[in-house]
Amino acid sequence: MIIGVALAAVGLGLGYNAVIALAAASTGAVPATMTTVDALTIVATAVAFVSIASKEILYRWTAARGVQYGSSALVANAWHHRSDALSSIPPLLTLGGTALGARFGYNLWFLDPVGTVVVCVMLLQAAWEVMHPTLGALLDASADRRLCSDIRKTVLATDGVIDAHRIRTRVICSNAVAVDLHITVDKDLSVEKGHAIASDVQDRILDLGVNAESTTRPVDVMVHVEPGDPMDKRLPGHTSHNTKVDWLPKDESGKVITEPHDSPTAWKTRAKS
Repeated sequence: MIIGVALAAVGLGLGYNAVIALAAASTGAVPATMTTVDALTIVATAVAFVSIASKEILYRWTAARGVQYGSSALVANAWHHRSDALSSIPPLLTLGGTALGARFGYNLWFLDPVGTVVVCVMLLQAAWEVMHPTLGALLDASADRRLCSDIRKTVLATDGVIDAHRIRTRVICSNAVAVDLHITVDKDLSVEKGHAIASDVQDRILDLGVNAESTTRPVDVMVHVEPGDPMDKRLPGHTSHNTKVDWLPKDESGKVITEPHDSPTAWKTRAKS
């Protein structure tokens, strides 16, 4: 969070100075034109280019390790490297652009403030990327959609699970998620077997690694077991919330019969009778 606030402060400061420079230029205070390209300008341009390249390499390596180990501190430090690279862009553009302009007789003074505004926007975005996970933990936000989808697929792929619903996730720190869900198992199973299925679901969710789009991973799982009919899983069109009516009996015209049917099981019982 502190690194994110610092990045935002630096970005806003750079943006403010750039706007002031552009405003001053609008009154006629345009910086003097560079007339020659000396050795110092060439060296400074080369140093800025090497700085951008090296810091970007450090960013990519550190960010990859942060995602691999689920460390938000490493990810934040990676963004610190990228902010260093971004801060070298205005000098590179200014030195290179003004030198090129001087060669052809143009005063490209505006490259510095315009480039700085672009860097300001990039730094603010980087600050948000750093602060977002921490803010999510403070506000009890849910996990990202990718992780929620992986959790549901993992649960439904577990042997003995008929359905899964009321899947809730809560970010409890910058890289940890608590999961609470309900599963439906065969109503004729023993308590021991139902508990074994719930334990299997729990272990499978905890085995999920850090997802590709964030540094969050499940660290605590609560599984609630509910009784159900194993035939429900094989009925076409059936969902846990009965949002479809494809399974309902229809007359010859295709109209759904309006007699009460509470579940697919009730329909099967009626059909057998």
